[in-house]
Order: sequence, then C-alpha cells, then structure tokens
Amino acid sequence: MFANKTWISNGFKKVKNPAKYQGVTDVYQGPILPNHDWKFQTENFNLIVNSLQPLGIYPTELYSASRAGKSSFTLCFSNPDIIWNKYEGEGYGSGQNYVYYKSYKIKTTIWIGLTQEQIKRIFDGENPDTVVKKIEQNDPN
Repeated sequence: MFANKTWISNGFKKVKNPAKYQGVTDVYQGPILPNHDWKFQTENFNLIVNSLQPLGIYPTELYSASRAGKSSFTLCFSNPDIIWNKYEGEGYGSGQNYVYYKSYKIKTTIWIGLTQEQIKRIFDGENPDTVVKKIEQNDPN
C-alpha cells in the first residue's frame, strides 16, 4: 500500500517519499509504531502531536528512511490538510523541517511555538503567514 507512493501530499503541497531517495536504508512506511525512534526529533514530535490533539487530529502514517546515517521522514495526520516533513540532507545544514498546512510551509520551530489559540485560528481559516508575522512582531493578537 505505501511502497509505491513517490510523493506524499496534503492536497496542496507535496514532498518526496523518503524511501524514494537513492541509497536509503531502514525504510519504514505504515502506521506509527509506539517504539519508533524519532532520534533528535522526539521533543518536536511530542509538541506537534500535543498541539493537534485538542483539535481531534492525530498521526496516522509514517514514511521514513535513513541515508548516510541521516534520518528523513514524513508524518501524515488524520486531517489530510497537514503533514510534517523532516529531511536531512547529506551536507551540513542542508536539511528541512516543516509543517505543511494546506498550501503553507511553516518552520517546525515556529509551529511548536504557537499557542493553542493561534493553531485554532489557523484551522479556522486565518492565514498562517499572518499568525506567524504577529509572533515575529511580538503581537499577542
């Protein structure tokens, strides 16, 4: 079911399935296992999952692989509009770590700093760029 999927999409944005990169090992595609090793992303995983639980959104599918000792993954949720993608490139600083909500690409470090009210506003239709800009300007609204 999962192995033939080259692209993972939320219907607005798409990211490459980590299993489809050259030279990958430790490929896993399927439901989230309780013992999955998130490596250095455990805290981010917990913060993202906890930020979505009040909205009734939970993780459903994981696509992960390692290459040259670096781990990449894409996590899908029960709300198809949102995915979390972590890609570690081979070069220093060449990775990506984003939450995609609809057509918006939000840095994971920004997402995990959002309040529950801000996340609710995004899911209620407020432009995430506006919410993020207010955070960057220290505007509490």
